[in-house]
Amino acid sequence: MAVQLDGSGDLPDLSLIRDESREELLEILSAFPGTKCLVFDPDITGLVNHVVVEGSKLLSEAGVALFREIKDGALDDLRFGKEDREPDHVLYLTRPRIKRVQQIAAHVKSRAAMPSAGNLSYGCYFVPHRTLACEQVLEDEGVLNAITLGEFHMDLVPFDRDLVSMELKDSFREIFVQQDITAVGSTVRALSRWQAVYGFIPNVKAKGHVAEKVLRRMLRMRVDDHLAEFGPPEDGDVARVAQGVGPTAVDTLILLDRAVDLVTPNVTPLTYEGLIDELVGIHNCQVKLDSSLLDTGDDLPDEKGESQPEAKTAETENGAPKKVSLPLNSNDDLYKEIRDKNVSALGQILQTRAKSIKELYAGFRSNRNASVSEIHAFWKQVPDLRASYKSLSQHINIAALLKRTTDSNDFRERWQIERGLLEGDAHLEEIEERLHSEEPASEVLKLICLQSLCGGGIRSKYFDSLRRDFLQTYGYEYLTLLSALERMGMLKKKETFLDTGATLWSSIRRAFNLISDGDVDVMNPNDMAYVTSGYAPLSARMVQFAGSPGWSVCQEALRLVPGPTLQIRQTDAPMELDQSLDAFERADEQGGAPPGPSSNRGKPCLMVFYVGGVTHMEIAALRHLSRSPKFPYRILIVTTKVLNGKYMLASIEGQDQDDSR
Repeated sequence: MAVQLDGSGDLPDLSLIRDESREELLEILSAFPGTKCLVFDPDITGLVNHVVVEGSKLLSEAGVALFREIKDGALDDLRFGKEDREPDHVLYLTRPRIKRVQQIAAHVKSRAAMPSAGNLSYGCYFVPHRTLACEQVLEDEGVLNAITLGEFHMDLVPFDRDLVSMELKDSFREIFVQQDITAVGSTVRALSRWQAVYGFIPNVKAKGHVAEKVLRRMLRMRVDDHLAEFGPPEDGDVARVAQGVGPTAVDTLILLDRAVDLVTPNVTPLTYEGLIDELVGIHNCQVKLDSSLLDTGDDLPDEKGESQPEAKTAETENGAPKKVSLPLNSNDDLYKEIRDKNVSALGQILQTRAKSIKELYAGFRSNRNASVSEIHAFWKQVPDLRASYKSLSQHINIAALLKRTTDSNDFRERWQIERGLLEGDAHLEEIEERLHSEEPASEVLKLICLQSLCGGGIRSKYFDSLRRDFLQTYGYEYLTLLSALERMGMLKKKETFLDTGATLWSSIRRAFNLISDGDVDVMNPNDMAYVTSGYAPLSARMVQFAGSPGWSVCQEALRLVPGPTLQIRQTDAPMELDQSLDAFERADEQGGAPPGPSSNRGKPCLMVFYVGGVTHMEIAALRHLSRSPKFPYRILIVTTKVLNGKYMLASIEGQDQDDSR
């Protein structure tokens, strides 16, 4: 179920971009009169559900009679209705991927080869943009002239009131492994679309080489659009518009590329939502779990405060427990309250909620002299009480599932190893033990990457033996992945004669206060380090520094982090990046930059855009920061992909990452 959106709480009304995508889809459908079969790329089926909140009913009203997914081989039977007839059109919605267009071409050709083939027309709309490579494949396959091509610009998909994702599953690999600018171009277009809907963002900061590329191209696009619409500005116009900017939905944009913080995805989160993703997997704000965990019944507690659900047997599907999807967003009030909590705090919160519901119900049952109006008032609450009690039961079951892992000695030992690595210690022997115990390859590899990233590399003799043992244990098919990690700098050999003891990570750790010195209060946290019970995500800490003391004040700390640090101010008269940097520097020298948050009501909005992906740990840390009275902004999180460390490694390897979650 898509989240209910509004513009409350100092954040922009995300329903504007959602409705824009929905209307564009309806326009595409209306361009093909008659009945239609809508064929989805499996990667975007869930995203369309976040945009078309009315579900299949709205699409059916627009003439969609059948729904299918792109797959190998021929399409399933296209006949429908009592008349047992076929639709007039087959429309594909797909990512611009070579594999997908090859499958589409195979569908069209197999259909044309059928003796009884009807006169179907085909349309293929790429999400969010078409590419020349895909068009070339269709031409090579001989079906280009048989298909109407177009674009469906569904790039920014609201997942929650403070979270927007493009869900470009290959974005990390494209950007940081293949050096492909496709995802960068999609990011730039998405930001331009945002500014067209909500107004341009006056203050922009960027950190990292890829973030710089995005900023440069975004400004270039804005200049080109401005020139195309208004022509070259007069000098007087420039002076006039440079005096200030009008009201906008977002006050400040921070562009962060994933490469500035490769440590955080390799650290195990300890928040409820983060652990669900880590241990089970969250996809498009949904988790798939055994039906026995989620089908708790709707019965309220009895007189003793105990529920009495019907006895249920676990449903199976092909011999395995049946999986059921559960939406995870702020529509569920309980989930909204607990998703960013440290798991150590969950028990008390769930117990308090259960006690509250039981006392409310028991209080009514014990009131034998209740009036008719009191009875009526209580029964009006029953539907909400049933929903609350069902949600509570589901999350108690999920928490118990997570607790079986988090209470294990193995999990606790892993946390100790990660904490030591983050503090700069060497834990090569412990990592080797886990490798020889044949723990999952991704879990061992995350520890190896942490050792390398936090230790400035791994000493030569250990590096070679670890690499050899890993390949012998898990297979030489991992050779490509290890080579890619080395090229990216996530795995690095450290020569002994260069080992001075000091590392870049240790300097970053101290400069940004990433490790909490004492015990972390997970019940009432006052610092974002609670998300791991001790480590504050570097990327989130950089966002915190942007609010206070400001990036201009902490340049020395920012210089320690890889990649350039950029700050500019946009005005009504667009400028290229170099001009914008010069203007910002001149204003800074004159004491006129950067301006403080500009808002007449509440906190202004800060958009943090992760290029390459964001983890649930970072989302929780930023939400904690946003709620803090000391932080001057409300934070809107936007990303090319919501990911975790396992997903990131699978992406580098080029696996179908959904299978890795």
